[in-house]
Amino acid sequence: MPIISGRIALHLFLILTITKLEKQEELPNLYLPKGGTHYEPITWENAFQLIAKRLHECKSPNDAVFYTSGRTSNEAAFLYQLFVRQFGTNNLPDCSNMCHESSGVALTESLGIGKGSVTLDDFYKAEVIIILGQNPGTNHPRMLTALQKAKENGCTIISVNPLPETGLIASMIHRVSKVH
Repeated sequence: MPIISGRIALHLFLILTITKLEKQEELPNLYLPKGGTHYEPITWENAFQLIAKRLHECKSPNDAVFYTSGRTSNEAAFLYQLFVRQFGTNNLPDCSNMCHESSGVALTESLGIGKGSVTLDDFYKAEVIIILGQNPGTNHPRMLTALQKAKENGCTIISVNPLPETGLIASMIHRVSKVH
């Protein structure tokens, strides 16, 4: 993958889908230096040294917070939590804490309940489901079963997402490729 002036060329993000990026044997190793405005290349050895340095700077293991993606395999997540616990903390927030806490607060303030009020039964009976800016096939694979059942019940599913991802292009979803 070409690097231009220490950065990945912007046009690559416009032409490479997430799926294509995931299939690359080696992605460029980049980091954002403290106070920096652009990502810079870094070797694995230097990356591990930087991580070790930052962790050793913590006054207490509980000053560190470790986060991993919901897309991480069970095996990788298991090893990761072992590392974190060996470091001396259990600060392992998941996507419920990091991604959904703000929406929970907003929902509580506006609707009086901090979680979504749509049930799977609502999905199954829906005539139209519109998905904006995300791809259930990549980000929420468990939702695909509900979408498939809704489709079997006659629902039209419309997904608006600028990234042509494999799960999005599946025949059960109508893809809106460009919106002007």
